[in-house]
Amino acid sequence: MKQYFFILLVFLASCAPTKLSNKSAGEQLVIETQSFDKPLTYMEVAKNFEGNETRSIISAELLLKGIDFAFDGIKSAIKKGAERYYQEYAVSLYNNTFYSQNSTLGTLDPENIKFKGFVITRSVELEDGRDVALTASFSMDESKYIDIYTQSKFYLKCDSININYSKVKMNAKKWFTPWTWFMKVQEKINLDLEMDILANWIDESGSIHKQESFGKFFFPIRDFTVGNKDTTYTNIPIGGYCYLPPRSAAFCMSSRGQWEKCYGQGDFDIIAKITESSKNNKLNKVIFDNISILEEVDAQPIKDLLNK
Repeated sequence: MKQYFFILLVFLASCAPTKLSNKSAGEQLVIETQSFDKPLTYMEVAKNFEGNETRSIISAELLLKGIDFAFDGIKSAIKKGAERYYQEYAVSLYNNTFYSQNSTLGTLDPENIKFKGFVITRSVELEDGRDVALTASFSMDESKYIDIYTQSKFYLKCDSININYSKVKMNAKKWFTPWTWFMKVQEKINLDLEMDILANWIDESGSIHKQESFGKFFFPIRDFTVGNKDTTYTNIPIGGYCYLPPRSAAFCMSSRGQWEKCYGQGDFDIIAKITESSKNNKLNKVIFDNISILEEVDAQPIKDLLNK
């Protein structure tokens, strides 16, 4: 009788994955850039900021104030634990153009920006066919467009994020406490998105610059319910910023049929790294233990966010 009771305990204590987790078969990762219907120009932006060029305070900016490019430290802070409960994956897109046409003014001419944002998509193979597991859409933050022309940099916001299937294991049932028979179904995961913008250009002396870091964004998401559409992260500014990718110095054929000095359309790359976690407490502890790597950052707001 004791043997049967022990087997029953083992069965109840075991953790079976939910139908929405552990999905990675036939995984495909894609980044697609989005463009403005009409290229962005200073005259179009300035009329919306006349007399109001001082930006309002945004909570997401305050949250990560001072981090800037020190985000690199976070990569070493977020360690993978048990492989089933922590998954890190990456996707990249190279040779994108930031501007819609060449310039005659210089390498940092900000006129005619065509890059509006990008969408990250992860799809997987299921028994009944291929389906989208994750989609995350980001675009330039229009509330800070004026910074493009006053500081040569732009910011991003999250337009939407949907997670239909997680890559990590989420438990469908497990022993809740040693002295009860209650079961708990796990529905939520954590997500950390780290996105780098790298620029490639030739300067006026002819020197080649390849994959120079020009921007970094970090977006921590906590307790996201997989399988449900969540609008919590719609239109939310995210931490970080990016300088405008430089235009390459070149020579272009003029309308008069002559070679004239010009500047290109701004070549850049996007690299996105995504960490999924279904073990909230352990992930938080790793970050807390290593948060001192960002010496200039007030760590408490980040801890408060991760504790939500």
